[in-house]
Amino acid sequence: MNRNLLIIIGILLAIIATMLTGNIIVIGDKLGRLTHVYVEYAFYGVILAAGAFYIVRPIIKVHRAPEFPKLSAEGLSTAPQLRTFARRLANNCDYIADRQQADKLPLGRCRRTAQHHRTGDNAAHGGQPRDGGAGGR
Repeated sequence: MNRNLLIIIGILLAIIATMLTGNIIVIGDKLGRLTHVYVEYAFYGVILAAGAFYIVRPIIKVHRAPEFPKLSAEGLSTAPQLRTFARRLANNCDYIADRQQADKLPLGRCRRTAQHHRTGDNAAHGGQPRDGGAGGR
């Protein structure tokens, strides 16, 4: 990305974060004046917990996610390199669903098995394709 664009986006995000933080503080202060001070602290705690749950937790999950395996053996010439490649590929097979698991996956509104979708059996959908057969509906 262009460096100037990143700087502009960063400045805009900082402005939005400052405005949001200011509004949260004002709301908490008004809650503290209207009710007991512990309600204000509880409000700040709820906001902090929600921020951790909806902002920090997804970032940590993405950071800790395993990397996608390399799916080609190009450039690997020795036997140990190929064994390491095969081991990594075998350890990361959970990215590719087994045929038995694919049959158990939900298919949207269709309650039938995945078999009629693989074979093209449209009788389960009133003889029409899954999209309704209206051509652009």
